[in-house]
Amino acid sequence: MEFQILLILSIFGIFETGYLIYKRKRKEKPMCVIGKGCSVVLNSKYDKTMGIHNDLLGLIYYLIVITVLILNLPYLTELSLIIGAVSSLIFMSIQFAILRSFCFWCTTSAVTVFAMNLIYFL
Repeated sequence: MEFQILLILSIFGIFETGYLIYKRKRKEKPMCVIGKGCSVVLNSKYDKTMGIHNDLLGLIYYLIVITVLILNLPYLTELSLIIGAVSSLIFMSIQFAILRSFCFWCTTSAVTVFAMNLIYFL
């Protein structure tokens, strides 16, 4: 059951990051379901990590999680989940403490990653 839930959450993450990539490529603002800070966060200097857009990194992350789950690699599953949680914590800190904005999509992704960690480790 744990496997299926993690897989579903990863697929959800792929759709969420895919939406952001789609909107960015079309130079459109994503719909900000709650709040008005999506554009502030997504267009900030923190939108890239080592020159790579964070939405693309998120997509890669979810694909990696799916891969290690399917290949049944527990150590790499744990490692990828921990890296995702730490990264999400850093991005959420930047969003709230530095940018002082709320991005629905960024927060949704972080909540998804934190939920995956809770399900796997508890």
